[in-house]
Amino acid sequence: MNSIDRTPVLGAGLLLALGCMPLPVAAQSDPSRETATTGWATQNGGTRGGAHATASAVFTVKNARELKNAMTTRVGQGGRIVRVTGLIDVSEGRAYKTSAEMELRAKIVIPPRTTLIGVGRRAELQEAYVVVNSNDVIIRNLRVGLEK
Repeated sequence: MNSIDRTPVLGAGLLLALGCMPLPVAAQSDPSRETATTGWATQNGGTRGGAHATASAVFTVKNARELKNAMTTRVGQGGRIVRVTGLIDVSEGRAYKTSAEMELRAKIVIPPRTTLIGVGRRAELQEAYVVVNSNDVIIRNLRVGLEK
């Protein structure tokens, strides 16, 4: 009887099968942890936003209250990541009666070392204005406007 060594074929088949397996979640890219790689944001050490945020400093928000809480919660030196899901009407359906009221209710102040990122294609802040008076802020994949 003829003996054929099938070890190389088995090894090649195993490699092909492993190559078709999905990557573990940790190996896939997380856009909220990416740093800025183009333009002025790369100067003076670059812009990292909340790329080094701890798990307790990562917020997923779906309404105005959660968004404002995420921006004011104290976080460590790694910063914060705020993930916006869907449409958030910052006015909460109540019209602004005066400019002062609009400034009080519509203003979203982004603190330093923050990444504000929309999740999916429909992430939006409506009836809001965003104020960035600090360094190391990244805003991505998010529509922001004062009109409905």
